[in-house]
Amino acid sequence: MKIIKVHTEKDILQIPNSGIFQLEVYLKNAVIDISDIQGNLFVRAKHCTFSKLETIHGILRVDDHYADFPMLKKVYGDVHANGTFTAQNLEIIFGYLKEQCFIEAPKIKYSRNNTRNNFFDIKKWSEVTSQEQLDALSEEEIKNIKIIHCNVTIHSRNLYSNIKIINARLSCPNLENLLGYIEIEVYERHLHKIKSYNSVYYDLKSGHLSNPFEAPKLKKIIGRFESITTIPITITASEIGGKTVIRRGKATINNLHTTNGIILQDGAHLDCIKLREIKHNLIVGLDCQLNAEALHTIGQNCELYGIYNLSNLTSIGKKLVFQLPYPGKYVKTIEYPYVFKKLQYVHGVIQIQKYISFPKLNYNND
Repeated sequence: MKIIKVHTEKDILQIPNSGIFQLEVYLKNAVIDISDIQGNLFVRAKHCTFSKLETIHGILRVDDHYADFPMLKKVYGDVHANGTFTAQNLEIIFGYLKEQCFIEAPKIKYSRNNTRNNFFDIKKWSEVTSQEQLDALSEEEIKNIKIIHCNVTIHSRNLYSNIKIINARLSCPNLENLLGYIEIEVYERHLHKIKSYNSVYYDLKSGHLSNPFEAPKLKKIIGRFESITTIPITITASEIGGKTVIRRGKATINNLHTTNGIILQDGAHLDCIKLREIKHNLIVGLDCQLNAEALHTIGQNCELYGIYNLSNLTSIGKKLVFQLPYPGKYVKTIEYPYVFKKLQYVHGVIQIQKYISFPKLNYNND
């Protein structure tokens, strides 16, 4: 990432209006009018003001005192408060908030470690069975909602909620960020309980079942995504901060680039063709299918018992457990040997059956 350093007033004039870069400010009393930073911001001088800055897509690090961010609303990376600063409109920190010094930011609703508030209390759930009931909920009550046997719509761009969808349908046409987790449990045999069942769950033109969670603009889920359903699910998120758990049924998450972990159970099928990184564990259960052809890195353990496409996998952080799939419900024939064509690093033990090849493996810390 390109680094731009501000030591003088002339340096401020050289700050570009677009592009990915790390901005480092060393000029005392600097006033910088940029509205969006695609990379990181390091503030290393006193009394700096960022009068128009609304979004930081990387890290915010304040190493000296009395900085002011009057318009800042979102920081997508971590916030390191090594000096005092003011951010009166800051609401969302998608990373961690690390406070070594006091910050005046009274509107923060979410950070990954929630050090400033107890925003989510999962002991309290609000049950929703109609649109009218949902619309009547306060901001406090919508933090944890169970949507049961109904078809409802939420129009927010950012939701500070944990959500459970139980034999229901939720439409979020404007949702970009879900700051919580979502669990979906939908069985086709129970859908007759929903009012307007046919219009809710069937695309009348195609005659196919429609998506129980419709959020076409969704980019990020901070918590986990979990589903157990007999209806195919498609979501557009590019990042899932928690685990991605498919306990039954088929899910398509083809924009997903990174997730904390993946677990497939009970014949589940997951397509995520753009996935590049799993930060912790991958578990593909018996009779399950995973299509993750772009996957490059698994941070910890990789356990494979089902069918999978991992043709570009290069590195596994800890253990590899591999069992050749057997002919059954989802596979008719098996090709031997199974080849991990690009796997180079396994930083742990390998537990495998025979008929497996690692042509590029050059490191195994057994």
